[in-house]
Amino acid sequence: KNQNPIIDKTLSELYDNLYSSPTRSIPEVAKLEEMIFRAIVELEQQSFTNNSNAVVNLASQINSLVEERNRILKTHN
Repeated sequence: KNQNPIIDKTLSELYDNLYSSPTRSIPEVAKLEEMIFRAIVELEQQSFTNNSNAVVNLASQINSLVEERNRILKTHN
């Protein structure tokens, strides 16, 4: 837990979104998965700076990428 409630809420939402995502992968989402991975690494680095704006922005970006990945997976069957 972080001392900043905005960061806590944002990271909790991101965790829920990632946790509920399908574990399978297809070639069509490989680029998105790489972008997600890189953004998570950056999020980890920013979390040590306690820069709430950067953390919230990165978490939102990751959420968008995860939602796009999940949409592609859902429509691919």
